[in-house]
Amino acid sequence: METKDDFSELIPIWDRFGLNEKEIMEEKEIYFEKIDTIKQSYLEKTKDLRDKLIKECQLIKEGIEKSVMSLQLPNTEIQAFRNIDSIKPLIEKHRMYHDFYEKFRPIVIEQESKINLLLKSIIDLSNELEYDSNEFNLDINGYDVSPSRLSKLESILKQLLTHKNDRLEMHSTLSTQITECLNTLGMKASQKIESLLVTPCPSENHLSILQEYHEELLLLKQERKDHIAKLIFEIECLREVIGINESYKEQLALGNHILSQELIHKLEIVLDQLHQKKLEMLPDIIEKCKAEIISICGELKCSEEEISENIGYHHSNELEYFDHLQKIKIQLRHVLIDSKDILSLIKKREDTIHEYNTISTMEKIDKNGQLAADKIRRRYKFALPRTEKKLCLLLVAYKEKNGKDFIFNRIPYIENLKHIKLSQSELHSVKLRKRSSLDRNILNK
Repeated sequence: METKDDFSELIPIWDRFGLNEKEIMEEKEIYFEKIDTIKQSYLEKTKDLRDKLIKECQLIKEGIEKSVMSLQLPNTEIQAFRNIDSIKPLIEKHRMYHDFYEKFRPIVIEQESKINLLLKSIIDLSNELEYDSNEFNLDINGYDVSPSRLSKLESILKQLLTHKNDRLEMHSTLSTQITECLNTLGMKASQKIESLLVTPCPSENHLSILQEYHEELLLLKQERKDHIAKLIFEIECLREVIGINESYKEQLALGNHILSQELIHKLEIVLDQLHQKKLEMLPDIIEKCKAEIISICGELKCSEEEISENIGYHHSNELEYFDHLQKIKIQLRHVLIDSKDILSLIKKREDTIHEYNTISTMEKIDKNGQLAADKIRRRYKFALPRTEKKLCLLLVAYKEKNGKDFIFNRIPYIENLKHIKLSQSELHSVKLRKRSSLDRNILNK
């Protein structure tokens, strides 16, 4: 840069100072040095301004590309933005980039506000649910303010809210179930559990503790239920043995389903009292048990020897003798139950045979008697073989199940049915029914 050096104003001043030629030359050198300093300073400032404008243009451009361009602008706006880059004058380029950004800045700010609010809600909710928010790829420091990102974050938040509501509903259900169990068991929750019950919280740890506690209560509930059922059964058996007719179940407040330790203690006291009463009445109870055995043996057509064998065992210890009789009575009852259909068919068979033999010995039969006799003969000829076939199948099935023949009037009753022939398919069906019965027994255990 060229400058005109005019010292016309300075020379009179230097003369007045009384400066000589040498001193004036020195002042001129100082003058030129200051001029050079000012020129250099101005040049550097001008370059700095240029660099600043270039940098700001680049920054504004990058900011627009990262944020404004994510708004999915119309093609005309996108083209207008791209055209700015070809403008040479820096000040004009800077102004146009700035104006372009300012034009869309309110929308960007609004979108950023929405996104930041969504991000905060997602992070807070993730922490509440004990999730790792990093798994959602939130890009917290990103510039993307696009509608698609907004939609994605809204979807994530919606999912998290659904999870929270599901867990809160689970908490409500667990609280109700636990409260019901506690009431049924006549118990109170610990202070810690009570705090968890009254404070709805969607955290996994919170729910896990309640679930585990509920499972423990269910196990305890079943244990107590089984124990109480066993006590009541023993009480019922003892009352039956002693001869108390009314059911103890009816005396219990069964409408009140509290399975408390108090109820268990009450039942145990009643059971102890009944055991004591049984011991006091043992001689009479033994006689009653013997009478029941004799009655069952009569239904099964047992011989006198078999009856004596069942009740003849005696022991100096009356309680052991009673236990023996009870065991025999239970076994005979089972045999009677298993033999119910067999006994019914035996009676039907023998009644049919007896009726037939009776009319066969009659010398004269009137008209009405003849009609009855014809009916008996048809029953003997057609119905009796079917009855005997069914009976034979039942007797074979009985032996398959019990490992011995069905005894009636001292002999295996099947001896009376030797004339009945069973096919292989009929015998096979008996074995299949036995296997099916065994399977049911196994499943019911």
